[in-house]
Amino acid sequence: MKKINTCLLLTIAILSNLVGKQALAAGAHKAFSANKAIASSTLTQTNYIDAAKPDPSTEKVLNDVKVYPNPVGSQLNLTYRISKDANVTIKVMDVLGGEIAVLFSKQLPAGEQSNSFPTPSNLSSGGIYFLQIIAGDETIIKRISVA
Repeated sequence: MKKINTCLLLTIAILSNLVGKQALAAGAHKAFSANKAIASSTLTQTNYIDAAKPDPSTEKVLNDVKVYPNPVGSQLNLTYRISKDANVTIKVMDVLGGEIAVLFSKQLPAGEQSNSFPTPSNLSSGGIYFLQIIAGDETIIKRISVA
């Protein structure tokens, strides 16, 4: 008798869950239909945004940062694009955030940039490091592995 009661309770629980999901789906469909009707009746004006002219206040300064080869051997190569003249600083950091070396710090004009650096001698033991690229007030961090 106890086994039958347990099976019956389990069946009731499954059925009530199924009915609840069907009711939820029906309610969602009604809400979607009501919102669709409201949206179509209140939409009177369409604003177009000129995609060719990005908003300069939200445009990123530092873009398309690529570090190669990775793992790094005797030389580290870096390419990136800056959208406006900016002071660019490139640093090597350890996994705890400590500065290992400053590879580059200079004011650069807007455009594609390419830099090559010999691997710093204090990285000769190998391991995981981070390359911090700072342009203006933006920072991008790339993980590098030194072989």
